[in-house]
Amino acid sequence: MTYRTKKELVENLLRRRFGSLAPPPVTTLHMANPRPKNDHIILAPMNQARLDLEAMTPTQLEEIVRTEDQKDLEALRAKEAAEELNLFFHQASANADFAFWAKMPIWTLDEAISLSLGKDPRVVNWDSVNGGGEQYVLAALIKSLFPKDYAQRRELVRRALSVRDLVDPIRPEVYLVWAQSTFDSVPTELVEQVRARGKHMADMHALTVRVAELEAQLATNGTVTNDGWPWGGYETKLLRKLAAAAQRYWVNYDPSAPDTAATNQTVSDWLQSEQEVSDRVAEIMAQILRADGLRPGPRK
Repeated sequence: MTYRTKKELVENLLRRRFGSLAPPPVTTLHMANPRPKNDHIILAPMNQARLDLEAMTPTQLEEIVRTEDQKDLEALRAKEAAEELNLFFHQASANADFAFWAKMPIWTLDEAISLSLGKDPRVVNWDSVNGGGEQYVLAALIKSLFPKDYAQRRELVRRALSVRDLVDPIRPEVYLVWAQSTFDSVPTELVEQVRARGKHMADMHALTVRVAELEAQLATNGTVTNDGWPWGGYETKLLRKLAAAAQRYWVNYDPSAPDTAATNQTVSDWLQSEQEVSDRVAEIMAQILRADGLRPGPRK
């Protein structure tokens, strides 16, 4: 704000310090509401402040006003930031349990939008981010960028649904492929949990098929051929040692629990010490057995 006169600058600073301007001096005793007897306690500092300010140059006053304006702006921003952090969708209780939702074989698109923002759909949804349809909505909620981001994602989903790029409900892995190519961000943990669940289900399917094959073989022949793992009837000394390492370190590997993965060094050391495999061959075996896509580094 620009103040045109020295008087305006002085009055601005007095209002900041005392909440209002000093009332005019009393010139008559016939007032309807005479001042209280202790009014001088308030007026004396205010009057002195007025004198001090009026003794300053306009440049000095403008500098003080700019400083006060900056303080007010910083205080306002701090207040708005605190109000934003207190909104329900920023609370820990609003965060999604990705492991739980990754187990769902299907999501509604409303659930998928919330999950793409890392939120629990039962807490954070289109109704709740809009104030539940109430006429009175917190100013902080209106100013917040989160509902705007939610609304934009919802609009993108709505249009993709209209041209059949999406369906409702939808399989999580299908939605996440689309979301990663469309939204600015999608929680990495959610993607990893869904992928791990998909791999687990694929492994379970393969195991189910194999069991069915063995049951059919048993029903037909009355016996099951011992094909061995995983190369059928063919076997060598090194293949037996490779299978032993797989059995010891990898059959219980869980992609969702990195600490169940053995390091190459651990497998190689065991092959050398317990299976009498040469160091070079042991290193190669450990690399062959290593799970696909496993990140290097500590197992956490």
